Amino acid sequence: MEQQAACNGPLHLITVCVDSDAGSRMSGRIYHRFSNQPIPFLGAEGVLFSIEKLMDEWDYPQSTLKMRSFAGVSPHQRRQPGMARKAINDPLAYTGQDATFVVHVKYRQNATWQGTVTWADKNKQQNFRSALELIKLMDSAMDESLPPEQEQTAEQGAALING
Repeated sequence: MEQQAACNGPLHLITVCVDSDAGSRMSGRIYHRFSNQPIPFLGAEGVLFSIEKLMDEWDYPQSTLKMRSFAGVSPHQRRQPGMARKAINDPLAYTGQDATFVVHVKYRQNATWQGTVTWADKNKQQNFRSALELIKLMDSAMDESLPPEQEQTAEQGAALING
């Protein structure tokens, strides 16, 4: 018997579970409908590379630009399109220890992403116009959810970096 996930909302939702935000370097897991296996990530770049790889494998949303590479080939090998895959998981069932974000990339235009991100812990939703804006929205949510003693440590760390 095949396991079938309840598919509430778009098929290509991605849940980013942040389990740690030590020193402004988040880490955690990424879930999507087409696998039960979490994708671990470290740092904002880990989130971006992992989601980009998934979208390339799904060929959804289709990119309007072909990414350049020094190797001369696409950095990600494509698999079968995501629309032909069967949903076997509900990514909305997972939560992070520090924060949970549900990302819906609707477009990949101008070499970046556009879509919506929902901060599931506070049920707040924002549109983003670029991958950088997505990370900044997630980072601002993480800053807002810090306990006062951690917030002071983060401010001290920023002061050290900025001189």
